[in-house]
Amino acid sequence: MNDLEKDILEILKSHVGNENKLTQYEITDKYNNIVSDVTEKNIGCRYVRRIIEDLIEQGYPIVSTPSNGGGYHWQEKEQEGLDCAKRIRRQAIKLFLKARRIRANSRTGQLDLDIRF
Repeated sequence: MNDLEKDILEILKSHVGNENKLTQYEITDKYNNIVSDVTEKNIGCRYVRRIIEDLIEQGYPIVSTPSNGGGYHWQEKEQEGLDCAKRIRRQAIKLFLKARRIRANSRTGQLDLDIRF
């Protein structure tokens, strides 16, 4: 784990529970305020989001929520993680169905795509 990941992890660990969530912009600002090295400052919000996704992949209990402006936080209750997982699963299903519709449209001559599922 590099220093950037450690710093973002520490920021998230200090924001436990849905009521303490931070947006990716707030996390970026907090990181840029604690880093003294100018070359490491001013990382972008998209980069922070990728780091958060990597931390989740590594097994850290970081969850996101779209409510009240949305944001990320350290999971406090099991239900927070379950709600997040359900929401992401619903999004994945919608994307899969959209991909199927696009593929079906390509068969009717509307689009010429060679996509296999």
